[in-house]
Amino acid sequence: MSERRAEPRHNVVITIELAVERAHSLHACENLSAGGAFFRHAIPYKVGTQVHVTFGLPGERELIRCEGEVVNVPRPLEYGMGVKFLGLPDDVRARIAKFAEQASQPPEPR
Repeated sequence: MSERRAEPRHNVVITIELAVERAHSLHACENLSAGGAFFRHAIPYKVGTQVHVTFGLPGERELIRCEGEVVNVPRPLEYGMGVKFLGLPDDVRARIAKFAEQASQPPEPR
């Protein structure tokens, strides 16, 4: 099976808010990239569902807000979904990618 993602995913856990219409929910992502996130323990929306995405990166004050689309529900009768971020400016994508790469590295020995 070929890799569909344009950006590398990193095992990073942060809280991301997803909103559909008036329903808002917080989810801990399992992995993160500049292009999206995967939520292992989320009750999935249907593939194609448009969501509003809001989250902050640790150490930053400015929240990241964008539209997203549910692009992957690996096991429809179980929990989990992948959300693709839409319309993020290049500088925001670069901030996410830098954070995710750094946060997924093991701590350096002292």
